[in-house]
Amino acid sequence: MLRILLPHPEWELRQLYGDTPFELLSKIGELKLNEGEHHWERERLYEEIEGCDIVHSFGVTVADADFFAHASHLRAFVRWAVDYRNVDVDAATKAGVLVTNGPPVFTAGVSELIIGLMLDLSRRITAGAELYHAGETPAPGLYPELRGTTLGLIGFGEIARYLTNLATAFGMTILAADPYVTIRDERVEQVSFPQLLARSDHVICLAKATEETEKMINSEAFAAMKQGAYFINLARGNLVDDAALLAALDSGHLGGAGVDVGREYRQMPTVDVARHPKVVATPHIGGLTPGSVEVQCAASAKQIAAICDGKRPERCVNPEAASWLPQNS
Repeated sequence: MLRILLPHPEWELRQLYGDTPFELLSKIGELKLNEGEHHWERERLYEEIEGCDIVHSFGVTVADADFFAHASHLRAFVRWAVDYRNVDVDAATKAGVLVTNGPPVFTAGVSELIIGLMLDLSRRITAGAELYHAGETPAPGLYPELRGTTLGLIGFGEIARYLTNLATAFGMTILAADPYVTIRDERVEQVSFPQLLARSDHVICLAKATEETEKMINSEAFAAMKQGAYFINLARGNLVDDAALLAALDSGHLGGAGVDVGREYRQMPTVDVARHPKVVATPHIGGLTPGSVEVQCAASAKQIAAICDGKRPERCVNPEAASWLPQNS
């Protein structure tokens, strides 16, 4: 039976995902858990990984060349989600370690949260509720509905396509900017990035986090947005210049912002941004729905089960590293 290491603190995994991952994985291999309060420091992680065949990573474990140099027994690094930027794939391949990632199962949950944030910001739901909670009565006002407004999608992947269905139902005009795809959906007008910023009432950041997109939403981008526009980020915090966002909010140029991601632990919103009175922030919960977690757990378990059976799993990032599998096909 192969040994599976879950380096994330057990209490936090259970808090986020319940008992499902443990129940599924314990049927496949021998689990080695982090029963402490915190993530292991490097030295401790290297001690714990000794003798383990598989690491099941939930995102914060940095698997660089030094990591793989200390994991001589390791055969596979199974990533919980789609994003595997925490893994040095070249180093893994040189070490003969297979890397896999998860399927995009969080599409519906993230898309629905975006709709919720747009409604919250434009109708000032949280702002009004906070006044009531403080013993005050908010003054009623005229706030725009989503119908007839323009939605701008930065990036047109799985989430943007699903969100298009929801936005269409609300009667929104949809723009999208993505230089790497040709959009054939008649409901979506493909435009340049500057055009999207200038025309959108709601700017939604859904682009991938790469060196190219690092801080792509900067002071120039915010200045190019419409006066009173709303900005929402459910991609990654790396794409946004937080100082520029705060400046755009303070100046009154932006009507507000919604963030589910940032530069804090577990990619949660940056604290200074989350505390701003014009911001509605959630602690990176876009994909944390029972249905999404159940599917993701099952997918990861299926990958690990395949490896234990000597088969190549689905969604291999570096299949060339799987030469050690008896049924490498």
